Amino acid sequence: MRKVSFTIAFLLSVGLLSMAAPRAVPMRSSPKSHSASIRVDRMPLRIPISVFYDNDTSILSIINNYDTEGEVFIYSCNGSVVDYSPRIESEYILTDYDSGEYVITIVGDNWESTGSFVIE
Repeated sequence: MRKVSFTIAFLLSVGLLSMAAPRAVPMRSSPKSHSASIRVDRMPLRIPISVFYDNDTSILSIINNYDTEGEVFIYSCNGSVVDYSPRIESEYILTDYDSGEYVITIVGDNWESTGSFVIE
């Protein structure tokens, strides 16, 4: 009985901790195409950038592990730009935005990475 109660308490604590952690925003990276007539399907690029959104604090964090340069755009669901940063390593406080789905696009010299997240 003691093992069962310990197991239940452990699973509950792990479940509660996982709910409080920021969620990773899956990003899809691809090379920029200079010609619309030629399309080459390649394996997605591995860009050393991580994006996390914490719904409790309304903070979107963009972590740049190397000196990768680029611009950050955040779009609303209707396609309008709601935020912009000329550099990658930044943090956005999204408390003034309406609930809904948003798209983040990070643009480098020869690549582009896009992902989406939901503000509840």
